[in-house]
Amino acid sequence: MAKTDDNFYVGVKKPKEVRKSLLESSKKIIENLKDYEKIMSIREEKSKKTAEFKKKIDEITELFSFLKKTFPRQGIQTESKESSKTRTGKQTQKKVKIENEEIARLETDLAEIEARLNSM
Repeated sequence: MAKTDDNFYVGVKKPKEVRKSLLESSKKIIENLKDYEKIMSIREEKSKKTAEFKKKIDEITELFSFLKKTFPRQGIQTESKESSKTRTGKQTQKKVKIENEEIARLETDLAEIEARLNSM
């Protein structure tokens, strides 16, 4: 049998450039790994916040159901068309008169304020 030599050398052209490109690619790989770790930590934080949010929503739901049980049930009272028709003209005239008086009072107050501003 022939004796084989396991040790052999291969010539590399431009070894400095090859070494430089290997180091640059290693640097990029390390930067990508750092970014990946940041992403994983953000995902973990997101899952924690989501779980916390779900707990808060469940708590709010429980409290809301407790309030529903605690408060008495009472429908909203609405004014029917019949009762609005039964109003007398005097009641509506009184409201209009009160509103007019209030508007007049506000206008006089506004005029006084404007006079004070003009005098400054």
